[in-house]
Amino acid sequence: MTTETGPYLICSIDPGGTTDPAAIVVGKVHRANHMTSVKILHLDALKPTVTPMAHVTFAQSAMAKVYGEVGHGTTRFICDVSNNSAIAYLLAQALPRDTLVGCKIINADSHSAGLTPMLIGDIGGRAASIPIMNLSRKQLLLDVGVAFQSGILSLPLTDPAQQTQMQELKRQMSRASMKVTPAGRQIAVIDRGHDDILMSLAQLLAATKLPAPRGARRSGERREPLSSTAWT
Repeated sequence: MTTETGPYLICSIDPGGTTDPAAIVVGKVHRANHMTSVKILHLDALKPTVTPMAHVTFAQSAMAKVYGEVGHGTTRFICDVSNNSAIAYLLAQALPRDTLVGCKIINADSHSAGLTPMLIGDIGGRAASIPIMNLSRKQLLLDVGVAFQSGILSLPLTDPAQQTQMQELKRQMSRASMKVTPAGRQIAVIDRGHDDILMSLAQLLAATKLPAPRGARRSGERREPLSSTAWT
């Protein structure tokens, strides 16, 4: 029996700060017979000196543009909370309930299994938490390469509005490599520059491994909850 899920959207946010740009990548995900395809619809970046609240406006603006082009659809948001959980708190207040997933970039060879809850603060008069993915930087970058080679991941090559950011993504990918530490451990690095768009893309790809968000169309597939402990 054919099983099919989607399509649904993922908006991936790599936060910025006083020295780092913020980046957003939005993709459309479709899954059929356990095979996933991801079509990137939108890439964008903000210059440094980005405030936490600016990320909310950035995400809302990006999704308004995507919805205007492809129509409104079920959307999951993923945001790196490794360095600033305040951004997750603000996003959780602004976004639809149970649509936000956090991630933390870890120094490991592979992603950690499962999701863990992270308390982000008081929302609507009660303590709120979001599920967290613990993602290996090394595996993130390796998986992006495999996704392109296998055809799972496609870019908006014919969209003139996306050409500048796609060129920046290619530059960031060209600087990505594996280095061996004096201790003999292999690590992933980006030489001479920022990695914001690349990491946002990698986070989006990792989020496709999660069960589809609530509201995504399914046929012939048993729906699994994302987590029974990470939602409030």
